[in-house]
Amino acid sequence: MHVPVLPSSSQHHHVSQQQDPPIPVPVLSQSQQPLNILLLYADDWRHDTLGAAEGSAVIQTPFLDSLAKQGIRFRYNCVTTSICWISRATLVTGQHYSRHRQKVVRPPVYFYEYWNETFPGLLKDNGYYVGHVGKWQLSNFPAQFYNFSRQYHGRHWIPSKRHLGGRVHVTKKNEEDSLEFLKTRPKDTPFCLTVAFYATHAEDHSKDQFHPQPESMTLYVNDTVPISPSATQ
Repeated sequence: MHVPVLPSSSQHHHVSQQQDPPIPVPVLSQSQQPLNILLLYADDWRHDTLGAAEGSAVIQTPFLDSLAKQGIRFRYNCVTTSICWISRATLVTGQHYSRHRQKVVRPPVYFYEYWNETFPGLLKDNGYYVGHVGKWQLSNFPAQFYNFSRQYHGRHWIPSKRHLGGRVHVTKKNEEDSLEFLKTRPKDTPFCLTVAFYATHAEDHSKDQFHPQPESMTLYVNDTVPISPSATQ
């Protein structure tokens, strides 16, 4: 993938005068048709959050463990900048924070000047049906950049007239919106769907901070989950 240069304000005038070469588009034969892409993007995970990583004796992630056994698990990958919106900008652009400079929660420069060189922009321009579900966190998200967009974050339980009790857990909503995307997408077009989960991010300003789905609690009936020392500071 071609990685664009997203200049800081001091660089912008100089770089904007340059013309990047066109991005080559590969020609695929019938036996090399584009694959569908499903990207599950987690939030606020420690190194020992995944059961398959054998880092925690308490945390249970049976479904993710099964996926890890079927594919490739990268044991030495790491986050370069562990802040929500900065990490998301890094994911979309393929650049470190020192290049994309997305340090505040506001409409990023690459939306309007470099979007066609991000991975969703490249895929959409090359015939993919592109969707985003869940947390984004950057304000004023331009929906036209995706074919399908459902954005929300900040709460573990969301008001809903469709669900018993008048609310739905944010992870359940992630699931329902993802299924809507899969059911309504064009069946003759390759797709890329990013599902950005809000949980297990703490619910800021809440006394309890973490509000799991009731069905998840059955995994921990006889367990005491220790509280990290950093959580009480």
